Amino acid sequence: MSADNWTQCPHCYTKNRGLADDKDKIAREAYGKVTAEEFDRLRDDAFQFRKAITSDGNFTDTLREDYEVGIRNGEFYVDYGASCATCGFRFGYKHEAKIK
Repeated sequence: MSADNWTQCPHCYTKNRGLADDKDKIAREAYGKVTAEEFDRLRDDAFQFRKAITSDGNFTDTLREDYEVGIRNGEFYVDYGASCATCGFRFGYKHEAKIK
């Protein structure tokens, strides 16, 4: 198997999504209580954090996917593995089936 794909880690995404929600809440709760400049900074901070989660920012493409699919010795096989160096998440799946 080789590293065929890099994508977003589901665990990192969930964690960072919660942090983005927290930043949004902080900005909403600060409305009318802080200066306009501070409110804009908080809102921009929340926006930039959320943007990084959903685009090609800091929180994407941390999950390495390795996979192989094919036919070998009369059997169809799938071998898949994924791991995230950021949070340690791992997932693996293997399947083989005789070809009739």
